[in-house]
Amino acid sequence: MRPAAILRCGRGRAIRNPRTVTVTLLDARREPACAYVLKQARPVKWTGPALDATSHDLAMEELELTADDLEVRPTRRATDD
Repeated sequence: MRPAAILRCGRGRAIRNPRTVTVTLLDARREPACAYVLKQARPVKWTGPALDATSHDLAMEELELTADDLEVRPTRRATDD
């Protein structure tokens, strides 16, 4: 099954069309350090943990995206440092 058919938005619709996605990196003070803008982004892979109620391990998920263009935007705070 293709990842785009698996991933769903909040209303349960499958995400099929490319979208602009912004990923914001936070610094140690939880302030924006920079932002990555992915244009025409599409999901290509999702991996998640096998859930185990008896485990104390941290559950991590990974979403791999592909995009037609990547723009890096430094924040005002990052340029002040």
